[in-house]
Amino acid sequence: MANNRTFGGPGKRNGGKSQSIGSRVVPVAHLLKIAACILLLFAATWYFGSFCAEFGRSYVTFLLGGPKLLPLMYGLVLSIVFMSVAAGLVVTLVRPIWIVLAAFAISAVFAISFLGVTSITAILGLFFFVCTAMYAISAVKKQKNQITWSLHPLFDAEQIFVLPLALLVAASFSFGYMDDARQRGFLVPPEIKQIYISSATSAAQAAIEKNYPKSGPAQQKAALSQAMPQIEKSWESIEGMMTPVARYVPIILGVVMFLLLESVCIVIAFVPLILLLGIFPLLRLARVTRYQIETVEAKRLVID
Repeated sequence: MANNRTFGGPGKRNGGKSQSIGSRVVPVAHLLKIAACILLLFAATWYFGSFCAEFGRSYVTFLLGGPKLLPLMYGLVLSIVFMSVAAGLVVTLVRPIWIVLAAFAISAVFAISFLGVTSITAILGLFFFVCTAMYAISAVKKQKNQITWSLHPLFDAEQIFVLPLALLVAASFSFGYMDDARQRGFLVPPEIKQIYISSATSAAQAAIEKNYPKSGPAQQKAALSQAMPQIEKSWESIEGMMTPVARYVPIILGVVMFLLLESVCIVIAFVPLILLLGIFPLLRLARVTRYQIETVEAKRLVID
């Protein structure tokens, strides 16, 4: 007995010049389309890696918050969505699977190259490849088992794919903090100290004006000057409490950032899939892809 199975496949039916992949003879146009998908993945990885480097340099902006944080968050969402869309195209359209895995291996090298080559980034790169390989294998396996092609395999595997992305962004955040602390020699960034001193000074000024409403500006200024050493001492006590765990501060910040990014990725996970729902029909209209009908054997138990 036979079943018809429909899935999204690359290429056209017409031939032309051909090359071989393994034992298969593949038209050159087909190979060019595969190359285009892989190059798109590399471009997305380059953009994502460059954003990670920028995110590490701008870690203070994230800590301070405010309007300057919006472009940073926009770049974060855009880079993750771009990566997810490019990976979805490669996993869906590129075959055989070893080409997909090779593309993700090269992407892992691209991604960590922006963070510098160290033993830690090498481990991150390996983790990136393992997760993306699991994503690809899982999605391809489910696509093979589909009766009619759909995006459900990509949706089911999306959380596997965004995990290393969140980890790389969090790692770049920690690396940025450590590099800046090493160069400027601080425990807590001076920008954070400045905000604390400014807030504490404003609170002391308001308390003086409330408690001594009849005193003149000169008396209030003198009282504020007397309060400043206490404000500085309170900051020093905060730094003193942090000193024993100073070496773990970047790691703690990285873990917190990773947990925040995981939440962000869960929220935006549907965005790449919505984009792919629009991209695949356009690719068919442009004759880049087509549906292919396959007849497969089905094993059943019947009365002899």
